[in-house]
Amino acid sequence: MPGTIVKVNVAQGQAVKAINQLLVGVHMCATAEAFTLASKCGLDLQMMYDTICTSAGRSEIFRNRGQYLIERNFNTRSTLQIQLKDTSIACKTADAVGAHTPLANLAREMFKLAVNKYPPTDDSLEVVRLYEEISNLDI
Repeated sequence: MPGTIVKVNVAQGQAVKAINQLLVGVHMCATAEAFTLASKCGLDLQMMYDTICTSAGRSEIFRNRGQYLIERNFNTRSTLQIQLKDTSIACKTADAVGAHTPLANLAREMFKLAVNKYPPTDDSLEVVRLYEEISNLDI
């Protein structure tokens, strides 16, 4: 829960932060992918968003950032370069302990592509533009 303090040692804290970064990166990409699929299916994005927000597929990232995608509001909240850095930390942590994290690695690659293609200081939600381009979606 936000605002909850959990006492851990430094190594545990770093590991939990890396795991959170992994989930944020993967959920951000999954949200972008979901909205791109919904658009390609011709769905009303608000209807899809409202439905998923009450369904098992929801995540905090989807709930928090989905409305911004509907509104095409890309005001900077977190940047592509920060998301790339954070997802890279998660992948390096996994590599260091021998954990297989293909979804985190894919998210890192998507953010790397986005950083190379768009201004790195753009909002991390701009990763949706990659999904839209790959899907030949003209928005």
